[in-house]
Amino acid sequence: MRTILPLLAIVVLAALAACTTPPPPAADDSAARYAAMRDTCMDGGADAKAGAEAREARITACTGVIEADTAPAPDVIAALRARAGLYVLAGRYADAAKDEAELVKRDPRDAAANKALGDARRHLGQCALAVASYDRAIHLSPRLVIAFEARADAFRCLNDPAKAIDDLDQAIQLDPHRPDLYTKRGVLEAQGAETQAAIDDFTQSLALRPHDVAALMGRGEAYFRLMKYPDAQADFDSAVQLAPRDAEALVDRAQVRFQQEDYDGAIQDFTRASQLSPHLASAFDGLGTSYARTGAYDKALASFGQAIRLDPHLATAFYHRGNVYAQKGYYQLAVADYSQAYRLDPHFVAAVTNRANAYKSHGDYDLAIQDYNLAMTLDPNNQQAIQGRRQAELDKAKQSATKEIAIEPNPSPN
Repeated sequence: MRTILPLLAIVVLAALAACTTPPPPAADDSAARYAAMRDTCMDGGADAKAGAEAREARITACTGVIEADTAPAPDVIAALRARAGLYVLAGRYADAAKDEAELVKRDPRDAAANKALGDARRHLGQCALAVASYDRAIHLSPRLVIAFEARADAFRCLNDPAKAIDDLDQAIQLDPHRPDLYTKRGVLEAQGAETQAAIDDFTQSLALRPHDVAALMGRGEAYFRLMKYPDAQADFDSAVQLAPRDAEALVDRAQVRFQQEDYDGAIQDFTRASQLSPHLASAFDGLGTSYARTGAYDKALASFGQAIRLDPHLATAFYHRGNVYAQKGYYQLAVADYSQAYRLDPHFVAAVTNRANAYKSHGDYDLAIQDYNLAMTLDPNNQQAIQGRRQAELDKAKQSATKEIAIEPNPSPN
């Protein structure tokens, strides 16, 4: 009995000890959760084609890494860079700018971050700030071609094409094998009336990439300006062959055909363009002018009406419709359309001159002379206005003389 009692006491004490001993600690999975979050954030396989839901999941994961108290600095920097890129894909440029600014703050000598900050600012319309960011990027990395290219875009935003061309010159010097750089410079040169230089750049771009529709269209438009219509049509033919559903290419070719008096061909191209892009007002405007040249005035008026419905601010559509109204003898309608064209474009000399012609043909010589004077103010060398005013003054004088004869009393009989 004495032996059993101590044994029972030992068993009881052991049981109590077992009850009061805390369980072993659960394994800490925070490291695993952080690793999974970091891997989701850094998923380089996700791109612009990824759905919005997947992109938001990555943004959330990157935010978790950035806000984690124990995240190593390299992870935070990588997460900021990744999240900024995701914000750009989502069109959230203000958020992207904040992340890139944080990266620049952490490392002011990060050329890539300065360049990316410039990109975000440019998309926000903050073009002067964008130039400042690109300046820093180029200072840090003088051979960074994409920074020169991007700064050229910012200068375009600031309406400074000369500086934009200078930057594209530098970019081409650093990388002479990129056809898109020649195309960009060609566009700027064409806008600045450096037509031959533009043609040379578009030609160089096509030498590097023969099937570049943008370069073909750019060179075709430059040839069109120089009235080299066969060369222009050759380029537009190639563009249409490469991009048969490009309504703008069809419109450009139609305009060349119109200038070469191939009105049936122009009607065909304008019609096809309007079918491919039913909201393209310029296609209907061009279709109307082509119909008018063939004498199909009712079809022309219908086309101009559609162009105006699509774009009530398209001054040329009012002007062209005014011409058809004048041709059909609808004086008041013609004057109304010419007036609207001039209201929409106060530099539209032809609209003022044709309104003057309409006034003159209707015998409203004072209004005609007034409009011819206005046209000569807009264009002092406008021969149509100069000659029109001279004729209106002569016609007015004849009208006055006729009235004087009509009211002269009969002479008294001898």
